[in-house]
Amino acid sequence: MQDEVPGRGRASERRGGTVTEVAIPGPGELPAYLAVPDGPGPWPGVVVIHDVMGMTQDLRNQADWLAGHGYLAAAADLMHKRGTVGCMISIMREARARRGGVFAAIEAVRTWLAARQDCTGRIGQDRTLRGAAARLERALTAAGIQHDVKEYPQAGHEFLNDHDGAGDKAPPLFAVMARLFPGLGYNEAAAQDARGRIPAFFSAHLAPSPSAAS
Repeated sequence: MQDEVPGRGRASERRGGTVTEVAIPGPGELPAYLAVPDGPGPWPGVVVIHDVMGMTQDLRNQADWLAGHGYLAAAADLMHKRGTVGCMISIMREARARRGGVFAAIEAVRTWLAARQDCTGRIGQDRTLRGAAARLERALTAAGIQHDVKEYPQAGHEFLNDHDGAGDKAPPLFAVMARLFPGLGYNEAAAQDARGRIPAFFSAHLAPSPSAAS
């Protein structure tokens, strides 16, 4: 049966397990949302990286959905104590430099997850991107990094993020951007396809616990 997309008509796709708000040691303390699968564990971990809206209900739903597939999912607020616009500018600068506070924060979450007794130590990252699929695939192949790259021409940025369904309130700036750039936001067809590919890729490379829900 094809998975329903979190946020549409329900809070999430969780099946058992627990959720908690935690503080992760790093560059300061990072507030994070941790979704733990049902069952005895241990489980492989996934670092869930948010979009420009930061810590939202949609982000929590993404973590819950991954936990329902047998992954210990941690979603940290990378915008903690920083304004949205200033944080976006900083992230773009750091992405070009390939280093900086956001990279350190993501690594802190990965290290924290791997050290937990209920984690197998195998960690993946979940983030969707838009554009430059061919260039990204060449770079990952050249670096010898296992990957699954697919571009959805009919979908725009944030196609996997169902903020409306999750009840998230977008800042006025984003509402203006949505009008200026049609196609931004959730795309159900692309999201459904991606939600089939993501657990399949993680299952092949992170080997979830056999006792976890599939």
